[in-house]
Amino acid sequence: PRLLAAIDQQDARWSGELGRNFRENFFKGHPWSQTPMGQRDVVAALNRDDLAAFHKSQLDPREMVIAIAGDVDPQEALKLTTQLFGGLQAPDESTFNPVQPPLPAARIVMVKSQKPTTAVQIGFGPGIDRTSKDYPAVQVLSRVLSNFPSGYLDRALRGEGKGLAYATWSYPRVGIVQGSYEIVFNTSAPDALEAVKQAMNVVDRVKAGDIDAAALQRAKARLLTDEMMNKQSNSDRAAEYALDELYGVHQSLDEYLAAVNAVTVDDVKRVADQYLVNPVVVIMSDTDIDPTPVKPLVK
Repeated sequence: PRLLAAIDQQDARWSGELGRNFRENFFKGHPWSQTPMGQRDVVAALNRDDLAAFHKSQLDPREMVIAIAGDVDPQEALKLTTQLFGGLQAPDESTFNPVQPPLPAARIVMVKSQKPTTAVQIGFGPGIDRTSKDYPAVQVLSRVLSNFPSGYLDRALRGEGKGLAYATWSYPRVGIVQGSYEIVFNTSAPDALEAVKQAMNVVDRVKAGDIDAAALQRAKARLLTDEMMNKQSNSDRAAEYALDELYGVHQSLDEYLAAVNAVTVDDVKRVADQYLVNPVVVIMSDTDIDPTPVKPLVK
């Protein structure tokens, strides 16, 4: 019941409703088209035998990493870990076979909402996976675009003119398969199409390499600060160690910081030109909006 209640609450905020509709349209037919909580009818129908069978087929020690971070005795930690997990039996065959999302087709999707709001989510792809050599450059790109109050999207949609958006952010969705790059903002119905135009203009700007040195340095500083802040607790470090080992990302923090610092304007331009393609624009509103004026930009 608690999970079903959480599923029902996904649409309580405009960002949740928009994100759900975006996933369904951008990743159509792929597991990423669903939120991690799952579909309501599937969850409601689950029983104990379903969960036991899934557990047995998916818990494969051949695809398992245990990471321990903190002030521990390594030998005692190894002994206890062996006692708790050493008896795990592997399934007859591995069922973990991630598939790539479908190639997105550029288009505009209009979604009717019951909320008195208008919001937009733009997705580009195919993006990168976590092992991509372009990961540091894409992360720097994300801070060039979205870094309040100086990010290019923040300035174009919130800081210049009358202001077209109340909140905006952008990020790469990265996993073990190719993901996406996404831009999100909420606006008003009369300003929605102009906001989409300005967002696409910003994308064209970075594709053209129109990135000043100060913006690049601010983006790197913010990215490195966030990276350090996210590594403060033992649980954060253990999660990173385990996932990096599981996914084959063998790069130390120092190596990652060096890779970020080495990113140039040309690198950001190149990844923008390569990955900010095939835009899928989802416009959610309680008001009817004719998207015809921005259709030439979505190609």
